[in-house]
Amino acid sequence: MAPLSVSTQTRLLKTLDDGTFVFAAVGDPEWTIGSVIFGGFALGCVLDAISQTQSNGIHPDPVCLTVQFILAMIPGPFEIHIRVLRKGKHHDHLHASVHQKDRLIFTAQTIYGNLEPDSRDPDPGPSLPKAYTPICPLRTHPAVSKPSAKYLQLNFFEHYEWAEDMTILNRNDQLASDGQLEDGISWEVWTQLHDKTLLTSCMIPFFFDLTKMPWDLLPREVKGTAVWWTPSLSISLEFKTKFPLEEAFAPHTMGVYGRKRHMKNGRWSDSVELWTAPSSIGVGEIRADWRDEMVCVAVGSQVALAVPEEKNYKRRSAALRSKL
Repeated sequence: MAPLSVSTQTRLLKTLDDGTFVFAAVGDPEWTIGSVIFGGFALGCVLDAISQTQSNGIHPDPVCLTVQFILAMIPGPFEIHIRVLRKGKHHDHLHASVHQKDRLIFTAQTIYGNLEPDSRDPDPGPSLPKAYTPICPLRTHPAVSKPSAKYLQLNFFEHYEWAEDMTILNRNDQLASDGQLEDGISWEVWTQLHDKTLLTSCMIPFFFDLTKMPWDLLPREVKGTAVWWTPSLSISLEFKTKFPLEEAFAPHTMGVYGRKRHMKNGRWSDSVELWTAPSSIGVGEIRADWRDEMVCVAVGSQVALAVPEEKNYKRRSAALRSKL
């Protein structure tokens, strides 16, 4: 199986008369959850294609990505159609639509800019003073974190590892039993890709989407043994840091901090921050001020569903029948 950095690569097929760029991509059957393509993988392909169209301009960096999912994607070829909506002084606005077997799979609105500080800009806007800037919310250093069990439904489980902070999960349970869970369910995890390529902005959707829904974080005696599929309805991401990252940060590891406050009738929401990591999981020295030195890379939110796992496989069966 090709690593994420290779599998998400796209190529320009053609440019239509109206200026639409058409890119070709392939949904790798091993980058799947159950029988459908993992959403974070598909979004990485979209960013790869758009970034190619922006690479020679003054706005090469993704700033915002907003996605609405219509259908689940199955393994196989698909196309990404990109239209430039507006070229501006500070930002470019682009629209992407993803098509597979003549079906619209999802749409995405993106804003591109330049995340490199520009000393020529006379009015860059205010930034929070250091004293008011949040430190890294993850409390346990990755060097002393132990790998956690992974979702076996993820067919790419050999290509990543993660280390959940179990003290946070225990704290959730204690606060819930005391009736004091006012901030919702917290989740902290270090996630690491087994990929020799340095982290890029195209990989950020993967780290964001590799999450747990609130139900999975409940005690076993509460959640039971049912297995759920959690397709996303919408995702919104804001990018805060330019890539590649500085050498002071771990090259393949991200910190994921999530708050999961609401879930009703299977529909749930998630709020996530992605942070740089001071080291890889299980290795490295611990500096006393390491949390102050980390940088927030992206923030995002999503709305998703929890549905019986068998619907995942029915989606692929229906798609396969449609091509006969």
